[in-house]
Amino acid sequence: MIFRSALFLVLVATIATVMSSPTKQCQTLCTTDTQCCEPGGCYLNVCTSCRISGQTCQRDSQCCAAGGCYVNKCMSCRTLGMTCQASSQCCSGICGALGHCVSTDS
Repeated sequence: MIFRSALFLVLVATIATVMSSPTKQCQTLCTTDTQCCEPGGCYLNVCTSCRISGQTCQRDSQCCAAGGCYVNKCMSCRTLGMTCQASSQCCSGICGALGHCVSTDS
């Protein structure tokens, strides 16, 4: 009888732990980015691993290409004069000291 009571308590504790776990349920169909586990977020009501150049975005991590998200569009790379945080975002490969893509001649 004691064994059954102990087993029952373990079972109840396990169920309570699982029910209160803050684990995120990954979805395929979505209406918001928070429903998706993938970095691309929710695009056209589908969770996506990343967004291709030309698709809308809110942040760099949503985009597949190194250019990231610029004025709410994913870009393959950023051209001269565009703002940048890293040289990998620029077509020229150089993010200048003032945070803009510069040419290799500068």
